[in-house]
Amino acid sequence: MPRRPKCRRVAYEPPITSFVPGGNGDEIEYVTLKVEEFEAIRLKDHLNLEQEEAAALMDVSRPTYQRILTEARRKIAEALIMGKAISIEGGNYCLGKGYCRRQKRRLQKHETCPAQESSIAITNSRGNIALDKIAICASGSSSSSTIDERFGRCPFFVIWDADQRNYTAVKNTGLDDAQGAGTAVTQALLNHGVGTVITRRIGPKAFAVLNQAGIKVYAAQSGDTVETALQQYLDGKLDELKQANN
Repeated sequence: MPRRPKCRRVAYEPPITSFVPGGNGDEIEYVTLKVEEFEAIRLKDHLNLEQEEAAALMDVSRPTYQRILTEARRKIAEALIMGKAISIEGGNYCLGKGYCRRQKRRLQKHETCPAQESSIAITNSRGNIALDKIAICASGSSSSSTIDERFGRCPFFVIWDADQRNYTAVKNTGLDDAQGAGTAVTQALLNHGVGTVITRRIGPKAFAVLNQAGIKVYAAQSGDTVETALQQYLDGKLDELKQANN
């Protein structure tokens, strides 16, 4: 009996799941791109990550990631050259936070999926207290400081507490960490009751950790101050990020 494929972690299910070529009056054939194949293309060819980093984000080995990527590229090439449509659906993938498509579809009740559970140790020490504060990545410790360009490497997080109507500046203790800054920063933000982050740019690793922790991320404009970015967020003028943008 062949071994069942391991679940592959993906950041999100693609919002657009069909691409149809124009100028073809005949009946169109479809090529089916699996969701994990779409993710492999996104990480390598869109975000330009190294293969080792992309494989780690999908929780697979480098050879497995290479096979997924090669098959995805083959299908896309077939669609482009043969004039076929692309449908993105199916596969063996997990979104984390309790959702495993493969387990829901095929696995028995006594079986588990390692990728379904969090692979990063993050805990909410605040128990049932709502995570409703807003953290803005800042170059300084005041509301007049400008937005810093980097999430994990910003000098300060200026945190807005709507209930108390005040700002609190928290120094980024992971600023000089060689690696893993995103995980440490996320844990610190959770401990301060942060549920929303406003930043200029964020990488795929840090975005995955924040997403896993349930913290929403919004993109600010370059050069804005903390106070301006917060007001734009409160006015509904900032876009929520659905993926990393750096």
